[in-house]
Formats: sequence, structure tokens, C-alpha cells
Amino acid sequence: MKRWTSAILFWIAAIVLLPAGCAYSNRPSDGGPDSLPTQSLGYTEDWETIPASEAGLPMMSKDDVVAKIKNQIAAFKTLTPWETRYRATFKQTSPLSEEEIRVRMVSDNRRWYWRVKWNNSRWSNTMEAASDGNSTRMIWPDVNEAQFRQAAKSVALGNTPPLPDFLPQLPGADALRRKWRQDIPDILEILTDPQIRLLPVCTRVDGRMCFILERTWKLEYPLFKDKVQADQWSKEHSRQEVAYESFAHPAIIVDPNAKTGQKVTYTIAIRLALDPNLGFAIVRCATKLETQRPKFQYSVFPEREIKYSDFHKVGDGLYLPWKIEFTVYRGDAAGSKKEINQQSLLTVEDFVNKPELKAELFAPSIPDGYKITDNIRKIVYKAGDSKEKIDALAAAAKARDNFYSQLRQQPAPSLEASQWLNSNPIDLAAQKGRPVILHFWGIGCVPCMRELSRLQGEFGDTIKSSQGPLFVSIHPHVDSNNLDKLRKVIKEKGITFPVMIDSPYDEFQGKTFYKYRIFSIPSEIKIATNGHLSEIPDEEISEGVFFRWLDNSDIKYR
Repeated sequence: MKRWTSAILFWIAAIVLLPAGCAYSNRPSDGGPDSLPTQSLGYTEDWETIPASEAGLPMMSKDDVVAKIKNQIAAFKTLTPWETRYRATFKQTSPLSEEEIRVRMVSDNRRWYWRVKWNNSRWSNTMEAASDGNSTRMIWPDVNEAQFRQAAKSVALGNTPPLPDFLPQLPGADALRRKWRQDIPDILEILTDPQIRLLPVCTRVDGRMCFILERTWKLEYPLFKDKVQADQWSKEHSRQEVAYESFAHPAIIVDPNAKTGQKVTYTIAIRLALDPNLGFAIVRCATKLETQRPKFQYSVFPEREIKYSDFHKVGDGLYLPWKIEFTVYRGDAAGSKKEINQQSLLTVEDFVNKPELKAELFAPSIPDGYKITDNIRKIVYKAGDSKEKIDALAAAAKARDNFYSQLRQQPAPSLEASQWLNSNPIDLAAQKGRPVILHFWGIGCVPCMRELSRLQGEFGDTIKSSQGPLFVSIHPHVDSNNLDKLRKVIKEKGITFPVMIDSPYDEFQGKTFYKYRIFSIPSEIKIATNGHLSEIPDEEISEGVFFRWLDNSDIKYR
């Protein structure tokens, strides 16, 4: 539900408001000679509706209908194990893009296997992922790489909505669901919402009469006379307070003619059509969006929808759709009719109940020479490496964990600079009560240079303001020639946050780098308000640095 709300609000901001960080609109509302008449935009395509008394369906309560759907979803677990193959296409009209994936999925509920091949106009890629219930293996044969993760970790699936997103009733969906998706509704969340209601009308889908369930809710935000008021309101309301429900900043509207107490209201409804002849399977899902503020109304239905069709019986009273269409609409230039913005079509090619499964399917072997990033043991090595080498990497990872474990127990080490740019020297001990971010970087690091604009936009005023964390960038020690280059970069990039140049220390990049054991850049250390480390670099130990941890695992230079 929250992901669905977030997508809708973002879409509102893109159409109704100016596309800026906090989107603002300056359209006059009412009052004064410059006011505009009420504008009504949008499009409506109502579902065919028939009074429930005339639909010929049995009279049922909302609780009875919801229970039927939940029972159907739960009953799918009895199909375990299962195997399916499907293909999906994704099309976007602006900017124009197309993508196709082909997938094989196998699951026995606890274990699962997944293989996908992406194809689009620019590239193609193949990925294989499997979980034995304890750990997950991901393999990219096109680049000879693999990754190990805990079984609980999710798997990134690319842009095209995968089968579990469309069909939450399938076992194994939780293992593959991408929690960050914002365009696919969570059916189970909708069904468990106490505000859902059974409409007194039914609808016809593919010639069959269906029940309709609907969930409606409202979101309200104030209107502001000017940007100063809007900015002040945003500062007084944290992201958690204002937008926790939607995981997005509210759509802020500035109207010079706004009156005290006036608001913008978003009304969102999600509607489900349920076919009792298909075991109460969901056959259509759509959202309705209405926006209201003084002198402006906007209403669209459907704003996006999913259509399920070509159902196959896969068990006692269980039906699985073999064709699913997911469409996102937008209004035309006049805002009076709908146009397709994005569309995904998923076609199931095969579904097998209780196939014969072998244990090695859920723990596929990795060819020698593949680079393996082991997130479980926090090391990087190659398939086929000797046990001695892998054990040495694991020992270095343990030494690293021990080092940071000890470091967390005391105040963060002081910063020892050879020079400060953009600020006076910063004493970490004097910063208690304010979180601090230490960003380690260098002008010879390409990823570091790419980040500078983003970091400047986010932390450029950190030294001038007491709001938010104090951001301190730490550059390796440099000689006079490279110091001139660094100064030039700072000037050209318009960098205003503090830049500390580390003091020299043996063969390391600097004494502060060594104190925090930073061997690769860019890296960040976060310090909590109590002056102790709160976050450390989440990096795996590789062959290039493991010996440093084995030889230098003690804490020095307090």
C-alpha cells in the first residue's frame, strides 16, 4: 500500500507541479482580478457496473469475500514444489524504451531457483540465482561473476516486473519480491486493511460477473502563500512525520492567493475485481486518483491497472492467469483523455506442479575463475582459489571486524590534518550532539569525482548550518603539485564543504586514513551524536588489502 501511494504522489508532482526537488506550483487559486476559473482536468473510464441484486451472484459480506481470496492464496502453497517458465515485455512511450525478459522459476517454498535473461536495444544480460534456504547464490555468466548472500537478502530483478510481483499467491514470492518497487500494489496488504469495502455493485470482466472490493484513503497538505512559508513548514515537519506513510516528500504547492487553512487533497482508491467462477481470483486491479485544491480539480480512472486473463486450473479450485497486462496511463496535453505511458505484458509459457527436483539445483556450481563476492564471510576471491588463500581472507575479515568492534567502544579517533580547505580545523571531540560523516576520497579516483556534484548539493552548507550531520571530506596527503590540482578541482566544482588533507604516515595515504583503516575510496565513516562510530564501510576483504589487516589489526595512535 505504501509503495503504491508513493508512486501516485510522485506521478502527481510530475504532472500537476513543477519537477523540482520539493515540487512547487504558483498557479493562483481564488480572489483578486488575476484569479482563474476552476480548472477540471483528467479522464474517467468507469468499469461496467451492475447492481449486486441484479448480478446473479450469491449475496456475500465483505469478510466472506476477503476470506475466500485469502484461502485461495493460502491454498497455492499446497502446490509445492512447482516450476514455471514465462516471458515478459516492458514498453515505455516517453522516453521510448523496450525490454524483454525470459524466466525460469522453481520453488519448494523454502528453497528456490531463478534464471532470467534480459534483452533490450542497448544490452542483454543473464542472471542465475538460487537459495537452499540458508544462503543465496547469484551468478552472472556474461561477466564471470558470482555473489553469496544470506537467504533473507532480496535479489535485484531488473526493471521488468517479475512473476511474483504480479502473482503474490505463488510460494517463493517473498524471497524474490523487491521491497523498493513502487508501482505494483501489495494485494495482501490491501486485503488486510480494515478500511476495504465490498461495493454494492458488481462488474463484468471477460463476460463473467465479478465482485468489487475497494480501498479509499485521503492525503492532505496545506497550501502556502510563498516559498518562505513552504520551506519553514518543511523544516518543522521531518520526513518521518510528514511522509512516513508514502515514503516521499509531500507535493508542496505555493499559491500567492492561498488563504489560511486551505489545503490540497489527494484521494486515492484501489479497486479489485474478483471472479467467483475462478476461485475468487483477482481478474482486474486498478487505481483511481483525484486531486482537489481551490480552483483546481484533477481526476483520473484508471491511473494504472493490472488485467489478469487466460486462467488455467492448477489445483482443486485454484486458477493461475497465464497472461497479465500492467499498464500505467497519463493524460494528454489537454488532460482530457488517457494515453499509455508504460505497459508490461507477462505471459506464462508453462507451469508444472510437483516437478522432480535435485538438491544441486538450489546450490548451482560456479565455474573456476569466476570472481566471487562473499557477503556472508565478507571476502572476495575467485572460484578455484586454494583453501589456504580463502582462509587467509576470512582471517583478515575477522581481524577487520575485531578492529571496528573495538573502535566503536571509544570516541572516534581525532583528525590529524596537514591542511584544511574551506574551513578551520575541526575537532571531533567538540561535535558531540551532532552526527558527523567522514567522507574519504581522492582526485585520482574516478567514482569519487563523479560523486562531488551530488555531495556538494547535499552537504555544501554543512559548515554554515547546525542542521543535519556535519560533513567532512578527507583527502590523502598530497605534495605541492597535487595540492594545486586539488585546489583547482575544488574551485571548478564549486565545493564549499570542509576538505581536510591528511597528514603523511609511512606508506599509507595518511595518518587519519590509517586510524580508520581506510584502504579503498570512496568510503564513509558515520559518527553518532555520542561521538562513537555508528556506521563503517561495508566492504569485503580482497586479495589487495587482506595482508594489511593481518599485519595491522591492533589499534594505534589514539
